[in-house]
Amino acid sequence: MNQPADAEREFDKLVELRPDDLWAAAQLGLLRLAREDRPAAMPLLEKVLNGPDEELADRVREALKLPKTLRRRAEVPRRHIAEEAKSLAAKSLEKGYLQDAAKYLAVAHEKDPLDFDVMLKLGWTHNTLKDDRSAVRWFKLASNAPEPVVAKEAAQAAANLEPQFQRIRVSSWIFPLYSSRWKNVFNYSQVKTEFRFPGLPFTPYFSTRFVGDARGRLRSQSEQPQPQFLSETALIFALGVATPPKHGATLWAEAGLSVSYLGRRPDTGLAKPDYRGGLAFGKGWGRALGGQTGGLFFETNDDAVFVSRFQNDVLFYSQNRIGYTFAPLGGLQLQLYLNKNVTADRLRQYWANFAELGPGLKLRFTGLPQSMYFTANLLRGVYLVNRDNPGAPRFRDLRIGLWYAR
Repeated sequence: MNQPADAEREFDKLVELRPDDLWAAAQLGLLRLAREDRPAAMPLLEKVLNGPDEELADRVREALKLPKTLRRRAEVPRRHIAEEAKSLAAKSLEKGYLQDAAKYLAVAHEKDPLDFDVMLKLGWTHNTLKDDRSAVRWFKLASNAPEPVVAKEAAQAAANLEPQFQRIRVSSWIFPLYSSRWKNVFNYSQVKTEFRFPGLPFTPYFSTRFVGDARGRLRSQSEQPQPQFLSETALIFALGVATPPKHGATLWAEAGLSVSYLGRRPDTGLAKPDYRGGLAFGKGWGRALGGQTGGLFFETNDDAVFVSRFQNDVLFYSQNRIGYTFAPLGGLQLQLYLNKNVTADRLRQYWANFAELGPGLKLRFTGLPQSMYFTANLLRGVYLVNRDNPGAPRFRDLRIGLWYAR
């Protein structure tokens, strides 16, 4: 009769008289939902969804645009139930109903325990739900798959997630780099031991960092006999703390000692206290190197760093790359991109204020460790501050490097 207000009043009386009448509760809930009174509608509809009447619950789920429930019938073979569950899981994932997808995938695994693709999907679903402990367990099971692609993806995912649950974790990286501008080879590397305690909002660590170059020191071209150093030429030992990465950002701080491997330096002596800290942000979009398909990508790494030994200076770095990742060709994986980098500091010193632009490439070969790759960048730069700058305001530099982390 198109009188929803009167209908709602009548159903309200029915629900009050018979709280166990799920059909009346469903009608009342849907009427309230139609007039957009969701807070009043949802308790009634949730009561129906959790009730024993599967057919009625399915009607409500359809009205709420939720996937229907999985019905198990004794006469249906296990294989068919598994396929039906996988189909419902796929629809739930497509619509973003992750809890439902995890439930259907668990049913599919129960009915077909040797479906490794289901195990892999369970891993990714729990990872998206931020239940990484369960995700690692499913990824480890899926890594035993007879299909090489599934096994490799699962093993890599487990390796990426598992370190966060280790109480003590040792990591290291090394980045040797040749610069045509300075005709010199630089090396940056670090070994870090992290100690993780449940309940702490930060991670304590011990770090040994190496920053140096092959030539060590250059005789100054000015009239002063003071030698010019192109790097810190030091081993830096430090105790620090860092927050877990959140949305790509990490806060960190450390106190340590910088020891020159050249012996006593005129500007710093043999050893000097070294205090550092800052905010690091890294994010990537698109197709990363090492994937199975090609496409566009963008990466940014941005840092604000306080360094006590540089006159308590604060340095700002922004390194950005946009380009194209090619699909693997034989044993070669390749990225071509454009660099756009900016460096600045609080004290406005010439050496810490410049911008760079130019093409670059990143490549790796099948058989190398997953975290090893080669880089080459041809950059044209300009100093943004030229006070006390002994050289030209513009420069060009070809940088060739090797990155490896473990």
